[in-house]
Amino acid sequence: MEMVLINFNNLSIPFPIVDHMDVLIAILPLLIMVVAFIVVIGLVVWFAVTVLKKQKENNILLKKILKKLDSSYEKVE
Repeated sequence: MEMVLINFNNLSIPFPIVDHMDVLIAILPLLIMVVAFIVVIGLVVWFAVTVLKKQKENNILLKKILKKLDSSYEKVE
């Protein structure tokens, strides 16, 4: 990394010149964490939607069974 002196109000301040690769390497962990977070949120949403759809199907099936049982019970009486 190369350092350049910047004069600001007669003060020489060393300022690093950063290559683009250094910036990419510095940001890479943050990008990985953001992608992992999005993947986890996506999986949670997918799981919740799948469970809700399955429960809805089960409720419809149980209602059909209940109607059949009710109709057969009325015939017996």
